[in-house]
Amino acid sequence: IRRKVLSTVVDRFYEGMIKPKHPTELVQGFGDSLSERHMQVWLKDPQEQAFLERMNWDGGIAEAKDADYFASVEQNVGGNKLDYFQRQEHTLEVSLEGDDAINRATVEVTNGVYLPQPRYVMGDSGGPTETGGKHGTTRPMMNVYVPGAAELVGASVDGTRVDMGGSSAATWSGDFPPVHLELGKKVWSIALEIPVQDAQSFSYDYRVPNVVRTVEGRRVYRLVVQHQPKINAERLVIKIRIPEGATDIKARGFERRGDVLVLDRTVRTDMELEVSWQE
Repeated sequence: IRRKVLSTVVDRFYEGMIKPKHPTELVQGFGDSLSERHMQVWLKDPQEQAFLERMNWDGGIAEAKDADYFASVEQNVGGNKLDYFQRQEHTLEVSLEGDDAINRATVEVTNGVYLPQPRYVMGDSGGPTETGGKHGTTRPMMNVYVPGAAELVGASVDGTRVDMGGSSAATWSGDFPPVHLELGKKVWSIALEIPVQDAQSFSYDYRVPNVVRTVEGRRVYRLVVQHQPKINAERLVIKIRIPEGATDIKARGFERRGDVLVLDRTVRTDMELEVSWQE
Protein backbone atom coordinates (compact mmCIF):
# COMPACT_ATOMS: atom_id res chain seq x y z
CA ILE A 1 0.00 0.00 0.00
CA ARG A 2 2.80 2.41 0.89
CA ARG A 3 4.60 1.80 -2.44
CA LYS A 4 1.35 2.35 -4.33
CA VAL A 5 0.64 5.59 -2.49
CA LEU A 6 4.16 6.93 -3.14
CA SER A 7 3.95 5.94 -6.82
CA THR A 8 0.66 7.80 -7.16
CA VAL A 9 2.09 10.89 -5.47
CA VAL A 10 5.06 10.98 -7.88
CA ASP A 11 2.83 10.50 -10.94
CA ARG A 12 0.45 13.26 -9.87
CA PHE A 13 3.36 15.57 -9.11
CA TYR A 14 4.78 15.37 -12.62
CA GLU A 15 1.32 15.68 -14.16
CA GLY A 16 0.74 18.90 -12.23
CA MET A 17 4.19 20.28 -12.98
CA ILE A 18 4.21 19.66 -16.74
CA LYS A 19 0.55 20.52 -17.40
CA PRO A 20 -0.54 22.74 -14.51
CA LYS A 21 -4.16 23.83 -14.24
CA HIS A 22 -3.05 27.07 -12.53
CA PRO A 23 0.45 28.09 -13.75
CA THR A 24 0.63 31.22 -11.57
CA GLU A 25 0.00 29.23 -8.41
CA LEU A 26 2.60 26.69 -9.53
CA VAL A 27 5.27 29.38 -9.94
CA GLN A 28 4.38 30.90 -6.55
CA GLY A 29 4.54 27.46 -4.95
CA PHE A 30 7.95 26.82 -6.49
CA GLY A 31 9.19 30.12 -5.07
CA ASP A 32 7.98 29.28 -1.57
CA SER A 33 9.38 25.74 -1.79
CA LEU A 34 12.81 26.98 -2.91
CA SER A 35 13.06 29.67 -0.22
CA GLU A 36 12.10 27.21 2.52
CA ARG A 37 14.30 24.40 1.05
CA HIS A 38 11.37 22.01 0.54
CA MET A 39 12.55 21.80 -3.05
CA GLN A 40 16.25 21.55 -3.93
CA VAL A 41 17.72 21.52 -7.45
CA TRP A 42 20.82 20.06 -9.09
CA LEU A 43 21.86 20.71 -12.70
CA LYS A 44 24.54 18.88 -14.65
CA ASP A 45 26.03 22.00 -16.25
CA PRO A 46 28.63 23.51 -13.82
CA GLN A 47 27.78 27.12 -14.73
CA GLU A 48 24.06 26.55 -14.25
CA GLN A 49 24.72 24.74 -10.99
CA ALA A 50 26.88 27.66 -9.79
CA PHE A 51 23.87 29.94 -10.28
CA LEU A 52 21.71 27.60 -8.16
CA GLU A 53 24.34 27.68 -5.43
CA ARG A 54 24.40 31.50 -5.43
CA MET A 55 20.60 31.50 -5.11
CA ASN A 56 20.79 28.91 -2.28
CA TRP A 57 18.52 26.56 -4.24
CA ASP A 58 20.90 23.59 -4.17
CA GLY A 59 20.32 22.53 -0.56
CA GLY A 60 24.06 22.73 0.09
CA ILE A 61 25.92 23.35 3.34
CA ALA A 62 26.84 27.02 3.73
CA GLU A 63 30.53 27.83 3.92
CA ALA A 64 29.91 30.22 6.85
CA LYS A 65 33.31 31.88 6.53
CA ASP A 66 34.42 33.81 9.64
CA ALA A 67 31.24 32.69 11.41
CA ASP A 68 29.85 30.19 13.86
CA TYR A 69 27.54 27.57 12.37
CA PHE A 70 24.65 25.38 13.53
CA ALA A 71 22.34 22.89 11.82
CA SER A 72 20.42 19.87 13.05
CA VAL A 73 19.42 17.22 10.51
CA GLU A 74 17.27 14.17 11.15
CA GLN A 75 17.33 10.81 9.43
CA ASN A 76 14.35 8.58 10.18
CA VAL A 77 15.89 5.15 10.75
CA GLY A 78 12.72 3.58 12.14
CA GLY A 79 11.19 2.42 8.85
CA ASN A 80 8.00 4.46 9.26
CA LYS A 81 6.36 7.82 8.54
CA LEU A 82 6.18 8.99 12.15
CA ASP A 83 8.37 12.03 11.45
CA TYR A 84 5.15 13.53 10.03
CA PHE A 85 3.97 13.91 13.66
CA GLN A 86 7.31 15.05 15.10
CA ARG A 87 8.14 18.38 16.66
CA GLN A 88 11.65 19.65 17.32
CA GLU A 89 13.03 22.47 19.46
CA HIS A 90 16.65 23.57 19.14
CA THR A 91 18.35 25.74 21.76
CA LEU A 92 21.80 27.28 21.31
CA GLU A 93 23.35 29.01 24.32
CA VAL A 94 26.44 31.07 23.53
CA SER A 95 29.00 32.67 25.84
CA LEU A 96 31.74 34.76 24.23
CA GLU A 97 35.22 34.58 25.76
CA GLY A 98 37.86 36.59 23.93
CA ASP A 99 37.85 35.37 20.34
CA ASP A 100 36.08 32.10 21.18
CA ALA A 101 32.45 31.02 21.52
CA ILE A 102 31.55 28.57 24.29
CA ASN A 103 28.35 26.86 23.14
CA ARG A 104 25.75 24.48 24.48
CA ALA A 105 23.43 23.06 21.81
CA THR A 106 20.30 21.20 22.94
CA VAL A 107 17.92 19.37 20.61
CA GLU A 108 14.54 18.16 21.88
CA VAL A 109 12.44 15.78 19.78
CA THR A 110 8.75 15.06 20.54
CA ASN A 111 6.92 12.04 19.16
CA GLY A 112 3.46 13.54 18.70
CA VAL A 113 1.85 10.55 16.97
CA TYR A 114 -1.63 9.53 18.11
CA LEU A 115 -2.95 6.00 17.75
CA PRO A 116 -4.24 4.11 15.91
CA GLN A 117 -2.46 4.75 12.58
CA PRO A 118 -2.57 2.72 9.36
CA ARG A 119 0.19 0.21 8.55
CA TYR A 120 1.73 2.39 5.82
CA VAL A 121 2.30 5.11 8.46
CA MET A 122 3.46 2.84 11.29
CA GLY A 123 5.86 0.87 9.10
CA ASP A 124 8.27 -1.16 11.23
CA SER A 125 7.19 0.51 14.48
CA GLY A 126 4.07 -1.60 14.79
CA GLY A 127 5.33 -3.73 17.66
CA PRO A 128 7.94 -4.04 20.42
CA THR A 129 11.58 -3.35 19.55
CA GLU A 130 14.75 -4.97 20.84
CA THR A 131 15.15 -2.16 23.42
CA GLY A 132 11.64 -2.58 24.79
CA GLY A 133 9.92 0.12 22.76
CA LYS A 134 6.15 -0.07 22.35
CA HIS A 135 3.66 0.37 19.53
CA GLY A 136 4.23 3.77 17.85
CA THR A 137 7.83 4.26 19.00
CA THR A 138 9.85 6.43 16.61
CA ARG A 139 13.60 6.25 16.04
CA PRO A 140 15.27 9.42 14.70
CA MET A 141 19.01 9.68 14.09
CA MET A 142 19.95 13.28 14.80
CA ASN A 143 23.05 14.84 13.24
CA VAL A 144 24.28 18.18 14.59
CA TYR A 145 26.56 20.21 12.27
CA VAL A 146 29.04 22.72 13.76
CA PRO A 147 32.22 24.43 12.51
CA GLY A 148 35.03 22.05 11.62
CA ALA A 149 37.29 23.61 14.26
CA ALA A 150 34.77 23.05 17.08
CA GLU A 151 36.10 21.16 20.12
CA LEU A 152 33.60 18.92 21.95
CA VAL A 153 33.83 19.27 25.73
CA GLY A 154 30.93 17.11 26.89
CA ALA A 155 27.62 15.52 25.91
CA SER A 156 24.50 14.38 27.76
CA VAL A 157 21.27 12.56 26.88
CA ASP A 158 17.83 12.81 28.50
CA GLY A 159 16.14 9.83 26.90
CA THR A 160 16.81 6.42 25.37
CA ARG A 161 19.94 6.37 23.22
CA VAL A 162 20.32 3.40 20.88
CA ASP A 163 23.24 2.19 18.80
CA MET A 164 22.73 1.39 15.14
CA GLY A 165 23.49 -2.32 15.03
CA GLY A 166 26.35 -3.14 12.69
CA SER A 167 27.01 0.54 11.96
CA SER A 168 29.23 3.13 13.62
CA ALA A 169 27.04 6.00 12.37
CA ALA A 170 25.39 6.65 15.74
CA THR A 171 27.40 4.37 18.06
CA TRP A 172 28.82 6.32 20.98
CA SER A 173 32.17 5.73 22.66
CA GLY A 174 31.43 6.04 26.34
CA ASP A 175 29.88 9.47 26.89
CA PHE A 176 30.93 10.89 23.52
CA PRO A 177 29.15 10.71 20.16
CA PRO A 178 30.75 9.53 16.91
CA VAL A 179 32.16 12.32 14.75
CA HIS A 180 32.80 12.78 11.05
CA LEU A 181 33.56 15.70 8.73
CA GLU A 182 31.25 16.80 5.95
CA LEU A 183 32.18 19.69 3.63
CA GLY A 184 34.23 21.39 6.33
CA LYS A 185 31.68 20.88 9.11
CA LYS A 186 32.04 18.60 12.11
CA VAL A 187 29.05 16.28 12.63
CA TRP A 188 27.99 14.55 15.86
CA SER A 189 25.29 11.88 15.66
CA ILE A 190 22.87 10.15 18.01
CA ALA A 191 19.91 7.79 17.57
CA LEU A 192 16.99 7.99 19.99
CA GLU A 193 14.00 5.74 20.62
CA ILE A 194 10.97 7.83 21.58
CA PRO A 195 7.59 6.38 22.69
CA VAL A 196 4.21 7.85 21.79
CA GLN A 197 3.60 11.39 23.14
CA ASP A 198 7.06 11.49 24.73
CA ALA A 199 9.87 14.06 24.37
CA GLN A 200 13.59 13.31 24.58
CA SER A 201 16.63 15.55 24.26
CA PHE A 202 20.42 15.63 24.10
CA SER A 203 23.02 18.37 24.55
CA TYR A 204 26.54 19.08 23.30
CA ASP A 205 28.98 21.44 25.02
CA TYR A 206 31.74 22.70 22.74
CA ARG A 207 34.15 25.54 22.03
CA VAL A 208 34.47 27.28 18.66
CA PRO A 209 37.87 29.04 18.51
CA ASN A 210 38.63 32.33 16.74
CA VAL A 211 35.03 33.08 15.75
CA VAL A 212 34.82 36.62 17.20
CA ARG A 213 36.48 39.23 14.99
CA THR A 214 37.28 42.93 15.16
CA VAL A 215 35.79 44.92 12.28
CA GLU A 216 36.22 48.70 12.07
CA GLY A 217 36.75 48.98 15.79
CA ARG A 218 33.80 46.78 16.78
CA ARG A 219 33.75 43.22 18.04
CA VAL A 220 31.59 41.03 15.80
CA TYR A 221 30.06 37.57 16.29
CA ARG A 222 28.26 36.02 13.30
CA LEU A 223 26.16 32.86 13.34
CA VAL A 224 24.86 30.98 10.31
CA VAL A 225 21.87 28.71 10.98
CA GLN A 226 20.63 26.26 8.37
CA HIS A 227 17.42 24.31 8.80
CA GLN A 228 15.97 21.06 7.56
CA PRO A 229 12.48 21.58 6.11
CA LYS A 230 9.80 19.61 7.94
CA ILE A 231 6.03 19.25 8.12
CA ASN A 232 6.16 20.89 11.55
CA ALA A 233 8.72 23.69 11.37
CA GLU A 234 11.27 23.56 14.18
CA ARG A 235 11.46 26.12 16.95
CA LEU A 236 14.85 27.76 17.49
CA VAL A 237 15.94 29.58 20.65
CA ILE A 238 19.31 31.36 20.66
CA LYS A 239 20.68 32.88 23.87
CA ILE A 240 23.87 34.94 23.64
CA ARG A 241 25.39 36.17 26.89
CA ILE A 242 26.62 39.74 26.51
CA PRO A 243 30.39 40.00 27.12
CA GLU A 244 31.36 41.84 30.29
CA GLY A 245 32.02 45.52 29.61
CA ALA A 246 30.31 45.52 26.18
CA THR A 247 28.66 48.79 25.11
CA ASP A 248 26.75 50.05 22.07
CA ILE A 249 25.38 46.59 21.38
CA LYS A 250 23.75 45.95 18.01
CA ALA A 251 21.77 42.72 17.67
CA ARG A 252 19.05 42.89 15.05
CA GLY A 253 16.23 40.42 15.70
CA PHE A 254 17.28 39.75 19.30
CA GLU A 255 15.50 40.81 22.48
CA ARG A 256 17.64 41.87 25.41
CA ARG A 257 16.78 40.19 28.70
CA GLY A 258 19.22 41.42 31.32
CA ASP A 259 22.70 40.39 30.21
CA VAL A 260 21.38 37.89 27.61
CA LEU A 261 20.29 38.46 24.01
CA VAL A 262 17.42 36.14 23.07
CA LEU A 263 16.01 35.14 19.70
CA ASP A 264 12.98 32.81 19.74
CA ARG A 265 11.27 31.91 16.48
CA THR A 266 9.85 29.24 14.22
CA VAL A 267 12.42 28.50 11.51
CA ARG A 268 11.31 28.23 7.89
CA THR A 269 14.37 29.68 6.14
CA ASP A 270 18.13 29.71 6.72
CA MET A 271 19.46 32.64 8.74
CA GLU A 272 22.61 34.72 9.09
CA LEU A 273 22.70 36.53 12.43
CA GLU A 274 25.18 39.12 13.69
CA VAL A 275 25.87 40.68 17.08
CA SER A 276 28.40 43.49 17.46
CA TRP A 277 29.58 45.69 20.32
CA GLN A 278 32.30 47.99 21.51
CA GLU A 279 34.64 47.13 24.34
